[in-house]
Amino acid sequence: MYQHIAVAVDNSEHSRYAEELAVSLARKFQADLTGYHIYSGMLHRVRFQALEEYLPPRYRKEEVLEYQRKVHSVLIERGLEIISTEYLKRLRDACRQENVPFREVVTDGKRSDLLCEATAGHDLMVIGAQGIGRADGAGRLGSTSERVVRSASCDVLVARDPRPPRNILVGIDGSEASFAALGRAREIGERYRSGLTLLAAHNPLLHRSVFHLLSGVLSREAGSVFRFQEQEQLHTAIIDQSLEDLYRRHLEKGAAETEKGGLQACIRLATGAPWQALCTCAEETGCDLVVVGRYGMHRGRFDPIGSNASRVADRVPVNVLIVGGAGQRL
Repeated sequence: MYQHIAVAVDNSEHSRYAEELAVSLARKFQADLTGYHIYSGMLHRVRFQALEEYLPPRYRKEEVLEYQRKVHSVLIERGLEIISTEYLKRLRDACRQENVPFREVVTDGKRSDLLCEATAGHDLMVIGAQGIGRADGAGRLGSTSERVVRSASCDVLVARDPRPPRNILVGIDGSEASFAALGRAREIGERYRSGLTLLAAHNPLLHRSVFHLLSGVLSREAGSVFRFQEQEQLHTAIIDQSLEDLYRRHLEKGAAETEKGGLQACIRLATGAPWQALCTCAEETGCDLVVVGRYGMHRGRFDPIGSNASRVADRVPVNVLIVGGAGQRL
C-alpha cells in the first residue's frame, strides 16, 4: 500500500510524533522514508531588508549595511542549513536502527508550497498537526498543516499522538472514497492488529429544517400545489427511515469487506453532521486513528477537499488519515 513515505520535520512536539509514526509505518509496510525540513532563509532576508531604513542611524551607513548584509546572509544560509541537518539527526538515527531506507531533503523556501509539491512523489505524507509556530488558542491545525491537508496529491496523516494505531475509526458514507479509506484502514489494521469501528451518520434534521423554513414562506395556494403536509409526512415516515436503512447497508457492506481480511469490525450508525459524529465517536471509543476519504458523496467540482474531511482533520483530537489526493478520482 505505502512504498514511499514522506515526513515533515521542524523539531516541534507534533513533528516528533510525526517522525515516530512515519518510521513505524515505513517499517510495517517495508517502505522508504524521506524527511523534509524546509527553512525560511528567504523570509529572513526579505524581513532584514525591510528593516534597514528603520535601523538606528549609525547602522544605516552604506558600508555598515553592506557588512551586516554579508554577515546576516552567512548566518542565515549556513546557520539554518546546519540547524536543519541537526533537526533530521533523530529521524536519521531512528531509520538506521529500524533498517528503514532513508533520504533527507533540506531546502529553503515556503514550507507549505514545497511540501505540497513533494507529495506528488510519495504515497503518504506524515505531518504534525501544529508546528513551531503553535499559538495558544489557535485552531487544531497549523497554517502549514492545513494547506498541506487541503492540497496534497497523496494520502496525508495528521499527527497529534505518537501511539501506533490500535483502535481505528473509519467514516463510511457509501462513496467510493469512503470505501477506499476503509481499504487503507484494513491494511493498517492487519499490520498493527488493530480494532476497527465503522461509523455512518445521516442527518434527518436537515429535511425537517427545510420543511420548517418552507412553512413560513409558502402561501396557502403554493402549499396546496406543493402538497406541503403530504410531502412533510412522506419525508418523516419514509425518506428518513430509508436513509437510515441505506447507511446501515453501507456499514454492513464495509463490515463484510473487513471480515474478508480476517479483522472484526464494530458498526455504529449515528444521526447528525458526519464530522460531528466522528468527533464524538472518536472520544467515546478512545480510538487513536480516524480514517476518512478526502471526498464524500457530494463532491464539488472545485473542492480540494470535502467539508467533513477538512473539519475532521482540524477538530478530531487524535491522529487523522485523509485518504486520496486533491483532484484524484478514487
